[in-house]
Amino acid sequence: MRYYRDLAIRVAILLVVFLIPLNLFYFIFLKPTLLFSGIFWLDKGVMFGNDFLMHNNEALVFIPACIATSAYYLLFALVFLVKKMEWIKRIKVLISGFLFIFVGNIIRINILIYYYLNKNINMFENLHFLMWNVISTIYVILVWLFLVYRFKIRGVPLIDDIRFLWKKIKT
Repeated sequence: MRYYRDLAIRVAILLVVFLIPLNLFYFIFLKPTLLFSGIFWLDKGVMFGNDFLMHNNEALVFIPACIATSAYYLLFALVFLVKKMEWIKRIKVLISGFLFIFVGNIIRINILIYYYLNKNINMFENLHFLMWNVISTIYVILVWLFLVYRFKIRGVPLIDDIRFLWKKIKT
């Protein structure tokens, strides 16, 4: 009976987080991302806006993709779709994963800002495309694999629940 209660809570949390009309992780991580991305460039005349950094009257607007919201959502889903995990461990995995994604994203953004401020627009565009389409995906996979290793996660997200429920239905 405990399993079904745990599953119901996990699914309810996932539904709330994924179905609310607000981009939750954009809302949570926008300001810290702006702060930690722009603070290194204050001596270059970079200023802060609500969702952008300003330099020489040019705005670098931070849309949800810049904040890595899909990475946060993916990690959140993976953590909550693992069948057998204590809640305190689930929270630790989530916080650790969010921290890794946040730090990696800050490094990525600062590398891009460096090329942008140094007027190397071709390098900025090419690197931005490569980081967005390839490196960020590989990074999120590596973060998940590290978390699985570090926290000794023994389940496969979603699959273990489906297998368990399927066996219960068949018996």
